[in-house]
Amino acid sequence: MHARHLAPILAAALIFGGIAGLGAPVAWAQEPPPRPTLTPAPPTATPEPTAAPTSTPRPSRDDDNDDDRPTATPEPTATVAPTATPEPTATVAPTATPEPTATVAPTPVVARLPDTGGSGGAPWLLAALGALMLATGIGVLRRSMR
Repeated sequence: MHARHLAPILAAALIFGGIAGLGAPVAWAQEPPPRPTLTPAPPTATPEPTAAPTSTPRPSRDDDNDDDRPTATPEPTATVAPTATPEPTATVAPTATPEPTATVAPTPVVARLPDTGGSGGAPWLLAALGALMLATGIGVLRRSMR
């Protein structure tokens, strides 16, 4: 088969492959992220149980740790006089609730295609061009096979 016969077919395959790749990333071209390796934790030493005391220690009768001196009673300080309660001021009358002026009618939901961020006609133009090139390539291939 001649190279000029394969050129339109290869071009169409490249264009359709590019259009198919516009919507989603190519899975086989990406490497999976590396998995984290888990290292085992070092063994921890278990503490040996200590023996519980058999009896509780009793305090000695001659305990010199406390202060046996008599304490002085503190002198009373000045007392604070009670303050007067302020008298209530004028009360504010409740205000009337304003009446609603207008209700907003719900807007209809319009279905849209997701925005790809590019120009709107470019993918369709590329698809049409690819289909035209593929049809031309198939026609040339059929003619050369006769």
